[in-house]
Amino acid sequence: MELPASYVAIEEEMMYLEGGYYMNNSQVRSIIHAFGFSGALNVATVVGAVKLNSVWMGALFGTQFGPIGTMSGTALGMWMVSQAAVVGSNLVTAYSRGKGVKWGLGWSWAVVPGLTGTVK
Repeated sequence: MELPASYVAIEEEMMYLEGGYYMNNSQVRSIIHAFGFSGALNVATVVGAVKLNSVWMGALFGTQFGPIGTMSGTALGMWMVSQAAVVGSNLVTAYSRGKGVKWGLGWSWAVVPGLTGTVK
């Protein structure tokens, strides 16, 4: 039997595959610098920047996509504001340690989907 050139060998009966997105340190640094930070970097200032940009994003959706855009932009902006502490703390930690962040989705209060971040 001949296997195609792009085959993947399975070594175990069952394997768990992780989802999510890995943001490398270069991407983390780009985001921090886009917020305008470099020297005086702390979690509170990055959380504030994430919240401010989330509100701006919600308003932008409203101007671009009418009433439906306003509703979806407001919902997305409010959700991002609620996730700002997770985003800010992971970005600052990764930036200061020279590492990246593995982002994923989890559950808050077993009801609300939220972001998870692990500095790696």
